[in-house]
Amino acid sequence: ITTLDATGEDTLEAEGLLGATEHIQDRVRLRGFAIAPPLIVADQPQRFFIHADAGQVFARFPDRAVEATSFGHGLFRLDYDPSRDGSFAPGERALELTLDGDDESIEMRAVTRYAQPRSLVVSPDRQRVATVSTETDQVFIVDGERVVTAPTLDRPSACTFLPSGELVVAHAQDSALLFTDREPRRLPLSGATAITANERFVAVASKTAVTVLSAPALAEGRREVVFTHPLPAPADHVALVNDHVVVAIRRGALLISASARGVTELRLSRPAVTLTTGPGDTVLVSVTDYQPGGATHLGNHFIDDQILTVAVRDELTVVGQTRTQGRTPRQGSAGNVDRGVSPLGLHHVDDATYVAFAGTAELMVHRPSATPRFIDLPDPLAVPLSIATVERALGRRIIVTATGGRIGILNDAGETLTVHQLAPSDEALARDDEHGLKRRFGERVFYESTRAGVSCQSCHLHVSTDEAAHNIGERRLAPTLDVRGLMSTSPYLRDGSFPRLSDLEDLATDLYRGWARAAPARGLTLDAFIGGLPSPPPAPDRVTFSELREGLEVFVSSGCERCHSFPAFTNLGQEIAATLFSGSDPSRVVDTPSLIGIGHSAPYFHDGRAETLEAVLDDNENNLHGDTAQLSITERRALLSFLESL
Repeated sequence: ITTLDATGEDTLEAEGLLGATEHIQDRVRLRGFAIAPPLIVADQPQRFFIHADAGQVFARFPDRAVEATSFGHGLFRLDYDPSRDGSFAPGERALELTLDGDDESIEMRAVTRYAQPRSLVVSPDRQRVATVSTETDQVFIVDGERVVTAPTLDRPSACTFLPSGELVVAHAQDSALLFTDREPRRLPLSGATAITANERFVAVASKTAVTVLSAPALAEGRREVVFTHPLPAPADHVALVNDHVVVAIRRGALLISASARGVTELRLSRPAVTLTTGPGDTVLVSVTDYQPGGATHLGNHFIDDQILTVAVRDELTVVGQTRTQGRTPRQGSAGNVDRGVSPLGLHHVDDATYVAFAGTAELMVHRPSATPRFIDLPDPLAVPLSIATVERALGRRIIVTATGGRIGILNDAGETLTVHQLAPSDEALARDDEHGLKRRFGERVFYESTRAGVSCQSCHLHVSTDEAAHNIGERRLAPTLDVRGLMSTSPYLRDGSFPRLSDLEDLATDLYRGWARAAPARGLTLDAFIGGLPSPPPAPDRVTFSELREGLEVFVSSGCERCHSFPAFTNLGQEIAATLFSGSDPSRVVDTPSLIGIGHSAPYFHDGRAETLEAVLDDNENNLHGDTAQLSITERRALLSFLESL
């Protein structure tokens, strides 16, 4: 590795060895006694897997020692909760372990994530806005020129104001909190992924259903259900239009409108990036493409950012379609764009629609029969994530959230009045958390646009996946990968063609005409940002640990471990697709993905042919992809439970 590092990048590229250092380091780290993933995040529970020749393993966290649970075959599972076990300061560090009484250590990276407010909601009197930070368990309320901060329960998911002006903060894993003039109190709501309210109703969406409640009753702490409807997949966004609730679902790119009278659906080409109540009986929906009937383009990473106006009546009907991407004199070459990319924030009030474009650092204010007005944002607000307005004695105020944990307040002319820094400043990070500063710069890169109007965010919604199919250069559709939990699992992409995460910079430069904004070290900061993303928090086990052990026995006896090796559940290699999947192109090579977090990454395989983990097993009739064709029903069930537990 030392010799390779000293060779020089030009020589390594000429010899086909570019990235070999990083790949060898990843492989060496997973040999023998090893842990995966090698990342400790200070704000959320995590699950680690340890491979060791031992009968008992303990890990020493700041507040206590935790025993890892043995699956057998040298595999141990270690569940870590920072609220219980203590948090690590950021930086490279050694995790101390005890194996059968002998002390060992493994190098890890400890990451602290900082406050990142996102979606804004407006109070009924239009005097305040509020937003939550999942990373730091906080709610922020903008009241005048000041920001008030309050703690919440673990991992708040969304918030909304009741007609009375009281604030409800929802949690995906816990109860909702009602914030009043006195102490906050718990409400009879739990498991909410999205929440909103109007004068009469509160709509609460979860992973399985949307429920409409009486708003006055909820203000009194009572759960009075008006109606409820099941959902085919978890909800991302929810809006109320009179007595209809509109739910945006990522899987299948669905809009669902439900009322006490029934349900109607509208299939989009791509899922809603954001959703808000529009003028009259409409909702406004931001999407990266829309074709009637849900058709999909075969253009390479085709992105056509636009805002749909959808009428909410007996049926959901698209009545307006506004493409936002454009070109200014700054972009002289044909096809280049530098305006209207990645509309992440939408807010409609009176006769005006306000839009925040994360990709191109600007706001748009649009009124009927008038030319849209664009506002260029200053550098601290360069990646706006959400937008709202309030009414003040001195005129309307525009509120914007941005990456880096910032909330900005502008007047209606677009002049910046105040920027509130809710996370540590760049200067503080440079002093105390250098890697955290790199991640902050990399997050900006992730959201920013190339000159082709494509950003990482365009497909990997808020660092996960849009669960849509894209052509990624081969004239065939493939589902988007989730980019969380990728640290030290090189090579990358579906074919394993990128040895380093930093090589993603070359993708933007070579295919998408380079970045719209000049900035140094984009590849290094993007590597730091993506490499610092943890896998999704583990869900509670659905079966006993003894049943999970049975699943591991099936995993090993079926030969899965040959490619999905312990503890990272990948051999960091590549395979010829035709040796695994019937009917595949003999020249196609596929990466061996890690199975950690696999329950969050449907659909499966390089072409997305398997919608569920069960379909993964159903697709293996020729017994090419592991020896699973002859498994009994009991063995299949045990194997699936084990995979879901990862």
